[in-house]
Amino acid sequence: MTQQSPDVYIVRGLRNYLFKGAPIDLFANDIQRARDVGLPSYVNVRRIFDLPVPDSFDKITSNATISLTFQSTYKNISLVDPTIGGLAEDRDATSNVGPLFSKSIIAQLTATRDGDRFWFENPGIYPPDLVKKIRETTMRDLIQLHCELEFGRPVPEGLIGPDVWHSKNNASISQNIPDGFKPILNKNNQYFLLSKLSNNSVTIEIQCFSTGGWCGFGFGDSMANADIVIVRPSVSGTVTRVIVQEYKSLGYQTKPVLRTAPASIFVVSQGYENQKLKVRFTRTLKLGDGFNNLEASSQSIILAYASFITKLPVEGADWFVQHSLYKYKATVDFFNGKSCGNGDWYDWENVSSWNTDADCVCVFWLRLF
Repeated sequence: MTQQSPDVYIVRGLRNYLFKGAPIDLFANDIQRARDVGLPSYVNVRRIFDLPVPDSFDKITSNATISLTFQSTYKNISLVDPTIGGLAEDRDATSNVGPLFSKSIIAQLTATRDGDRFWFENPGIYPPDLVKKIRETTMRDLIQLHCELEFGRPVPEGLIGPDVWHSKNNASISQNIPDGFKPILNKNNQYFLLSKLSNNSVTIEIQCFSTGGWCGFGFGDSMANADIVIVRPSVSGTVTRVIVQEYKSLGYQTKPVLRTAPASIFVVSQGYENQKLKVRFTRTLKLGDGFNNLEASSQSIILAYASFITKLPVEGADWFVQHSLYKYKATVDFFNGKSCGNGDWYDWENVSSWNTDADCVCVFWLRLF
């Protein structure tokens, strides 16, 4: 299983864009907060947890670059902060954190359990058969029982797999892949993304299953700065045609505005067949001021779709307001036809390797009661 592991690199969103209008470096605050409350140094915390105490920076991490950065920053290993030291530690194949954080997490959760007099495994709280049932209950079961899709629809049996923490990012499509295109991304077998790269542009094809819904695609790493393409059906009598519109996002919790000119994409084809929206468009990699220029080998994208909506908006209304469930962020490699991403709005930086068969974190957005 492959997923992005914790490391010492902090995403831009946490270092510069945490609060609107007031850039704050959250991680710098966390380091200072540890000092303010009197947490011991990294080496002393390891000593408290009966872990070997490193006597040089290269004993913290085998990464030579990080080790040298520690040396130039702290000079003395006894001055290393516990937070950054713990993040830098090497970890084995069975853990997503290093030895210090592993010990710390186990100690904290054990203390939380032992201090809870209502812990379900304590004698006399529940009968043995109920304790057994609780132990066998998974996160998937909780989502199935307590969540809903759009407009109060129950979660269909089989929609959510047994492992809700990882979803196979296998961009395979049952139909023939168009000549020259590479499959980039597949979400829930509902939203397919393909691309073809030329010298200075990328052609993107979106295939989205929809019964009166819509789909969207954005060039950018968040709704604060994305160039957005919205694809929706327009029904006139028995004829269904496809409308493709461009929007520019202006910030979080702010409605994107319709972009009329200049256009950033050229629509090659569009159609609606067998309950599938299908559109193909071309975009130049470098467009200049006012647009997000693209990086063909590591491009942040956002996407969203609503497979159906209960009340069709009038022509010209904002279709993209109804996507409470399906919204994702990913990083794609247009050169090699690969992608990795997740359902939460987190940055995916410092991705050193790509694998179309990798398991990527995928969190379903569902309404919780």
